Amino acid sequence: MIALAYPLTLALFAGSLASSPLPDRVGDFTPNVLWVEFSGPTVGGSVRVEGRKTVVEVQLSAGEAQRIRVPFSGLSEDYELAEVDFEAGSGSARALEWSASDRKERWSQLPAGLRGRTIPALEGVRSRPTPLAWAILASGLLLAGVFRSKPRVSAGSGLAAAALLLALPVVERVGSSAATVLEGEARSGLWTRVTVESGSAEVDLDRLLRLGAVPADGELYWKVAVKADGKTSWRAETLADRGGRLITCELGVNPFASPELSVAELVPAASSFRAVWFRPARSGAPLEARGYWELGAPLPISIRPGELAPPGWLVAGLPSGTGVLLGQLEDQGGPGDWVRLSGF
Repeated sequence: MIALAYPLTLALFAGSLASSPLPDRVGDFTPNVLWVEFSGPTVGGSVRVEGRKTVVEVQLSAGEAQRIRVPFSGLSEDYELAEVDFEAGSGSARALEWSASDRKERWSQLPAGLRGRTIPALEGVRSRPTPLAWAILASGLLLAGVFRSKPRVSAGSGLAAAALLLALPVVERVGSSAATVLEGEARSGLWTRVTVESGSAEVDLDRLLRLGAVPADGELYWKVAVKADGKTSWRAETLADRGGRLITCELGVNPFASPELSVAELVPAASSFRAVWFRPARSGAPLEARGYWELGAPLPISIRPGELAPPGWLVAGLPSGTGVLLGQLEDQGGPGDWVRLSGF
């Protein structure tokens, strides 16, 4: 029985690692935003709409009050203000109104190419067992050995360990936790900033155009924090240990010195490029590696054959018959890790 019970435990655990690839289908979790007034004394609380809860942290003394924007994702189209419940400690909270937003209109007005490009990939993301997983495996092995003279107890120990491995969060994702690409369309001069983050992301509600998440049928939670200086931060969270990723699309900033996005006018203003690739607009032209692109300098004209190709997700779905520029910024943590510009 030991020969069957413990290998079964290992097989089931290995299956939990292998059967949880990063999903590709993106769900739309763009939030609705509710104005809520909190009154002190309170340290915040939570606001519920249709069973969705957003946690709010705010320090208010007696007699103080503050209006706060509280986001919710996944609401039905017929949500009502009357369905709001509050938990505000010794203070109080009241719903004021749903925030009017032109977010959907701004999104629909973007060129189709900007709305349909492939999302950045998180480099080297993989699954690995957590310390809890190793502890369960070791315990199962120890118990199976101790009770080897009692086949039923030994088998039960192995099966119990297998059940725990399947039921508890014993797999974590490791690798790059975020990637950003600045998406540009030369004809319109419009830019978006698309960021993929593992598990959680801070969201700028004023610049947000779209919020997506994978898995598409997963849960998304919001936390709102009002800092001592009065500034508000909004954080969306999903389950990173199950491959959860958040994709935010915001209004982007042009990384070049001139708003005229022609090849002759392209001069990096935010950061040098560690590597850049260029494809002329002529039909059938290949993507050319141009090497390092220095801050303030024109686009390098020398072609660098044999240099590393750009990542597959950056090239996928590029429009044909138009000029394309791809690049990796040297100053990581700036406006974006990657740049993808087309339409000139």
